Amino acid sequence: MNIVKFFKKKLMKTQNTHGLSPQDSPIFCFYFKWKPNASQRRAFAERMQDSDEQSAYYSRQLAKKNKFYDSFYHPGSGVECIASKSAHDFCIFDRRGIDTPELEDAANQVVFSFSCNEKIDHYYIHIINSIIRQIR
Repeated sequence: MNIVKFFKKKLMKTQNTHGLSPQDSPIFCFYFKWKPNASQRRAFAERMQDSDEQSAYYSRQLAKKNKFYDSFYHPGSGVECIASKSAHDFCIFDRRGIDTPELEDAANQVVFSFSCNEKIDHYYIHIINSIIRQIR
């Protein structure tokens, strides 16, 4: 039996017994995706013709993406890896934006990781990469 059919049957059972509409059910989100209609697509295309509106839209999208990825990187998240050469070179040679003790510790951890080929918590690498993104 197809898994989507299985969940649809399960949804219909819960809908009949508990009075839930398909939109209220968490199962519904597996097979429904909102798409804009023709007039909404046309209005969006007209808004994107304005360069200010377009740059604001893309900056919001980038901020949303960065916020999503930032939620994964926190101390003790369990992700460990070796720092990259570019992050190491930034921590050794550039050091712009590294002015607080937390940032200093992250820079030292990145230098240690690349120099000794040791895995460190990805949180430190993420801090340095976000500083590099802000500067460049």
